[in-house]
Amino acid sequence: MNFTATLLLGAALAMDAAAVTAALAVTRQRSFFLRTLLPCALVFGGFQALMPLLGFAAGSLASGVLQDYGRFVGAVLIALIGGKMLWENDAPQAASPGLGKLLTLGFATSIDALAVGVSFACLGRTAIWCDALLIGLVTALIVVVAGVLGRGAGRFCGRYCSRAGGAVLILIALKILIIG
Repeated sequence: MNFTATLLLGAALAMDAAAVTAALAVTRQRSFFLRTLLPCALVFGGFQALMPLLGFAAGSLASGVLQDYGRFVGAVLIALIGGKMLWENDAPQAASPGLGKLLTLGFATSIDALAVGVSFACLGRTAIWCDALLIGLVTALIVVVAGVLGRGAGRFCGRYCSRAGGAVLILIALKILIIG
C-alpha cells in the first residue's frame, strides 16, 4: 500500500468522525468552533492513530496462524468495515459533548481503525507507525473541515460522508484482493 492508498484509507476511516463532528456542529452552530472543534480534532485524530497500532499489535500475535490467508483476511475486514459504513449511514444526533462523551465518541468512531490495524498485520505491513500517524493527521484535518462545513451545511452531511467512506473502503479491499 503506497502513500496515496494510505491517505485514502485515512480519509475513509475519518468519515465516521466527520459525520459526528458535522452533527455536533449542526446542533451547536453558534457555539461550535474553537472550544469544541479543536478538542474534536485532537480526540478523533488521536484515536484514529492509536487504534491501528493496537490492532496491528493484536494481529501480529496471530500472524503465524493467518500468514497463508493474510491478504484475504485483511481485504475481508476492510470490506466489512466499508459495508458497515454503507449500511449504518446516518449521522448521530448529539449535543455539545463533555470530555467523557467526546472520548467515548472518539473510541466508537475508531473501532474501524482497529480492524484496519489487524488487517495491516495480516498483510505484513511494516510502516505501521507512518500509516497510523498519517491516518490520525488526515482524520484531524477532515474533522476540522467537517466542523466548519457542518455549521452551515445541515444534517445531510453525515449520511453522505459515511457512505463515501464506506465506498472507498470497499474499493481498497477490492484493490487488495485483485492487485495485492
